[in-house]
Amino acid sequence: MTTRIKLAIVLALFAAVLAGFLMLRAYYIGVGAAGERAKRTSADLQAVVDLIESHKGLIQAANLASGEMNAAVVKRQAADSKTTRSMKNALAKTAGDRVDCRFDAASLQHLDDARERAAEAATRGLRGSATATAGALGGQSR
Repeated sequence: MTTRIKLAIVLALFAAVLAGFLMLRAYYIGVGAAGERAKRTSADLQAVVDLIESHKGLIQAANLASGEMNAAVVKRQAADSKTTRSMKNALAKTAGDRVDCRFDAASLQHLDDARERAAEAATRGLRGSATATAGALGGQSR
């Protein structure tokens, strides 16, 4: 064989080996990248699952707080209704006197008690003040 043919064969073999090496390298880089993406996707998925689990507790706490708030609103409405009835009854006794803008002591006491409860509700919040109104009407002791 001539030297040129030998050189051409050697170059062809070298090119084939180089091409094979580059193809294998590209394949394994792709495999590694796919593996890394799978790890990241798994980690991201686990983070989302953990986030959802933590939000379940927050949702339960929010539902509990909502139920407590609804109960406090019902108590507040009942207390307000009782206060309104008491105030109407107290004012009905002296309806004729109010023509001259005169109020009896009982009516003024009801107004003062209502003002104190309103101030307490404003500072302590709805849930903190609803129970304080139970004994307020009809003679609260000081």
